[in-house]
Amino acid sequence: MKTNEVRNYLLYDRSATELKGMKLTYLQAATKDDNWDQFLLSDEYDDLLSSLKVNPYERAHQAFRREESHTIIKSVDKSTIKVTMLDGQTRTAKYFDNNFYKLEEWVKEQNASYNKRKRQFINSYLSKFKNRKQVSNYHLATNKLSDFIEK
Repeated sequence: MKTNEVRNYLLYDRSATELKGMKLTYLQAATKDDNWDQFLLSDEYDDLLSSLKVNPYERAHQAFRREESHTIIKSVDKSTIKVTMLDGQTRTAKYFDNNFYKLEEWVKEQNASYNKRKRQFINSYLSKFKNRKQVSNYHLATNKLSDFIEK
């Protein structure tokens, strides 16, 4: 379930109010755009996703957006040389030394590294919550066989 689908579910589906773990703050946040944008970056949104039983990848992606909101670009205004980040911070012309080409280069670097950063974060997030115990080859090589045999 993507964020728009979650919002539409909260606003238009009557079964949302009957769901166990549903809070009034979720419904209030969905009614206004400003509240919804702030709500997406809060820990309560993760609680909402867990109560809706959303798949772990979507939850990990939302956690990435919450944790890295200061590095994710929301909008770029090239006429005033101003970049707005997802958490509301702005980088103005002074940050780029009033140089349009530095702005372009910085935005290009941020966009190029986005997918790599997202993939690394999601992989580490999902590995923390796996139920099975993962044993690396190094761990196998440094321990004795008797450590792994159940008695």
